[in-house]
Amino acid sequence: MSHSQAFAVEQYAEETTMPQSDMTAGEPFPIEEIASATPEGAAAFRDQTAVLRAAAWIREMREAAGFTQRDLAKLVGTSQPYLSELERGTGTQGPTFLMLEKIATACGRVLRVEVAVQEIAEHQELRRTAA
Repeated sequence: MSHSQAFAVEQYAEETTMPQSDMTAGEPFPIEEIASATPEGAAAFRDQTAVLRAAAWIREMREAAGFTQRDLAKLVGTSQPYLSELERGTGTQGPTFLMLEKIATACGRVLRVEVAVQEIAEHQELRRTAA
């Protein structure tokens, strides 16, 4: 798991209330271990982590620009409830590239995408999952 994915999971875990009876105080919830128990679980975990990361970016950009959800939704041509869903990361697919670009532009930001070579172990795991 990359550092940014780990951050998104830690941030999500901090915002989520966990039943204390099942956990030792101060220990992180083993979500990656649980999700990675099956190839399908690992794929779902990666997908949801990406959705939560995008949700955090959208919320951070909007708040930094000083917009309400309603204001930003109007600027990018969507509804406030849909923008709220994107910020909560509750959708199964996350925002489209076009929507991220519209949001970034409206908030005075530039959206940049970087494609980098994955570490060999992660790449091999993705190939096994896809097979």
